[in-house]
Amino acid sequence: MKSLVVYYSHYGNTAFVTHKAWTELSKKGEADIFEVEYINGKKNIIKRFFYRFFPFFVKIKSIPSDLSAYDVLFLGIPVLAAHPSSALLKYIKSVQSIDNKNIICCYVYGLELSAKHCAAKITKILEKSGHPRIANVFIPWINVHNADLLDKMLLDAINKLS
Repeated sequence: MKSLVVYYSHYGNTAFVTHKAWTELSKKGEADIFEVEYINGKKNIIKRFFYRFFPFFVKIKSIPSDLSAYDVLFLGIPVLAAHPSSALLKYIKSVQSIDNKNIICCYVYGLELSAKHCAAKITKILEKSGHPRIANVFIPWINVHNADLLDKMLLDAINKLS
């Protein structure tokens, strides 16, 4: 099994969770990991506000977006005000060859309602591009460092799709 792990992290919580997932996916086969990074604009609050409404203007570093060589795509998604980051949203909209692919969307959130709203939006975007098998994992910020719970939630999602 070959996996592609892609994430964006505001404060490190999503990075922590995603690296745990990458470790587990690596045990099942080859796993590549990439952090979505802005080329310009992360520090500029005006640009970030603009990008929130017009994510197609965001410039991000190149990350593989063609999933034809991968069996699993794991997305580490920080939820802020019921939305993913604009950089990650741009990446998700660029993903290709997702028909019958396994996609694990891991939402790291503060408010559950925000995470559910974000998940509905991401699912709709992914399903426009094909017919993937999507497993959602919801991890509240307060449980990010609860090793037992985190391992159980990630392993359940990975085993469900692999």
